[in-house]
Amino acid sequence: MRPEAIAEAVHRGLPASDGVVVRENPQRATSRGYYRSFCFKSFATFAGTDGGTFEIGDGGDVDWTARFTSNGKERCFISGIGVDRIALSLSSSAR
Repeated sequence: MRPEAIAEAVHRGLPASDGVVVRENPQRATSRGYYRSFCFKSFATFAGTDGGTFEIGDGGDVDWTARFTSNGKERCFISGIGVDRIALSLSSSAR
């Protein structure tokens, strides 16, 4: 699937409401060698942080399963949230 088609589906599935903001950045420099074409980052704003946002996770499409199975048609999309990032943001807001 083309990255543009994925971005379109994300915009449809996550309308800008309830504090969800979707931004595209095709010229990004980060994660270029790790994710194949589409990636995302998750940020959160916690109460008591004066509106500061913290990166808490990311994800995207990787070629791990294609390499492991020697099957170029294999697709894998991963994501994760770091509980350590959440704890750090909460401890930063307590200061």
